Amino acid sequence: ADAREFAVLRRRVTLALNAVPLDQALKAITSQAGLEITYSRTVVPLDRPVSLHAQSLTVAAALTEILLDLTVDVSVTRRGHLALVRRAGVGLNRSTGSIAGRVTAAQQGTPVSE
Repeated sequence: ADAREFAVLRRRVTLALNAVPLDQALKAITSQAGLEITYSRTVVPLDRPVSLHAQSLTVAAALTEILLDLTVDVSVTRRGHLALVRRAGVGLNRSTGSIAGRVTAAQQGTPVSE
């Protein structure tokens, strides 16, 4: 869904954050906007330092700025609550390679047809 569909993401905040932990920045944004947010330490690096100086910036823009390089998305519930979730497809092991060997019949020990 597009940010324009969610009024809560259009609320405005004014911030002066200098190298604060991401957790503190998230709390500053949501507190000032009167929003609730949930996230997991296993998904979001809460100790990561972030800086943001903005006047009358939308919540969507503020979150985009502090979460830009992370593999998380902002989800908005029907009640207008925010949740930070792992971006779809991230963290999946998609290794490629090849396996070499020989397949034999268990009892006879003879090769299975090639």
